[in-house]
Amino acid sequence: VEARDRHTGDHVARVAHNAVVFGQHLGLSPDELIALRRGAVLHDIGKLGVPDAILLKPGRLTVEERAVMESHTIIGKRLVSGMRRMGPASEIILSHHERWDGSGYPHHLKGDDIPFLARIFQLVDIQDALAYERPYKPALPAAEVAHLLREEARFGWRDPELSRAFLELLAKRPEDLMPRQDQLVDLGLSIFRDILHTGALAWECPGR
Repeated sequence: VEARDRHTGDHVARVAHNAVVFGQHLGLSPDELIALRRGAVLHDIGKLGVPDAILLKPGRLTVEERAVMESHTIIGKRLVSGMRRMGPASEIILSHHERWDGSGYPHHLKGDDIPFLARIFQLVDIQDALAYERPYKPALPAAEVAHLLREEARFGWRDPELSRAFLELLAKRPEDLMPRQDQLVDLGLSIFRDILHTGALAWECPGR
């Protein structure tokens, strides 16, 4: 995915870092933080199944194109469904575009039916999408990002309590959500090693 879309690599590294920062702010357990980080790294892996003409389109998507784009959540869940210990992370992959009022996708889940870690991650994902350049939009200033996050909660799209907590973190510790370049490690490689460590893959190398 990174090779196809130049915006993806740093985005993945930033949201993985920031999801853990937010999770720590919320007092999550070590296991929950691991799942949150894994889900953040892999949240868009399903875009491997989205054609470049749609993935990289600079303008507005048609209804048909949007349906293809939205399928990346289901594709992503399927790609990791056979991996042991990836259950909580897979729920982030599947549900990070659901909305609190049920208007999201792919399953129109509502309120607490949306997995808790997915509700945490989606706030971090949205903040990053707003704060940095994308093919279809420029980067937005911090004040406008905070305003739009408040609007998302007001519209009923986000968990209100988590939104308040995230906006508090964004206001009081904005530097914690701006990782340095040396913190943007090769998370794809590290999570691949994590998967190998859990025995999720049977992998053989010549000479071993």
